[in-house]
Amino acid sequence: MTATVTDHIQGDKPTSLVVQTKQELTIGKSIVSRGLQELSEFLRRDSVRSVQDQSLDPKDAAAFSSRGDAYYDKGEFDRAIQDYDQVIRLNPTSAAAFNNRGLAYVATGQFDQAIQDYDPEPDLDKIRAKVLLINDAEDHANPPELGTVERAMKRVRHGRYVLIPAGPDTHGHFSHFYAALWKPYLIEFMATLSA
Repeated sequence: MTATVTDHIQGDKPTSLVVQTKQELTIGKSIVSRGLQELSEFLRRDSVRSVQDQSLDPKDAAAFSSRGDAYYDKGEFDRAIQDYDQVIRLNPTSAAAFNNRGLAYVATGQFDQAIQDYDPEPDLDKIRAKVLLINDAEDHANPPELGTVERAMKRVRHGRYVLIPAGPDTHGHFSHFYAALWKPYLIEFMATLSA
């Protein structure tokens, strides 16, 4: 800027200097933001390229997981699924691999396959820990009308399910943000852990 501050003051109020400075800051933020986006895209493309170029050890689950993530980020969901399949063959208890493959299935419209990857029901009988699951009657993500949670919790040997009834203090799916609703149940549950 070549103008001085005193050139832009009329009385006690700054005029065009403030407007010009705000515009320059806005332009500067936009340039930085665009630069960061371009850098992020370049690094992602470079990461995908370097992972794709690697010949992977067929027994290295971490390498297949990384490459699957890179394919997923690139939008090559079928290739990602193939790599997540390999991770699951090598490590059948990898929750991350099932989750990631499920996301890739969703991205390709294979919803039935995705549901199988997200479904914990087949192994609920194996849970030995004490479990407390609290839901509220207004929860739209896990509506109690479906009976899904209730049915599943019956299979958890040391599981307790609490359904908080709808009321003036509940907030739908966001009731979990309000500890006053579920704190008494948690205190009661915590007391059973020492027993």
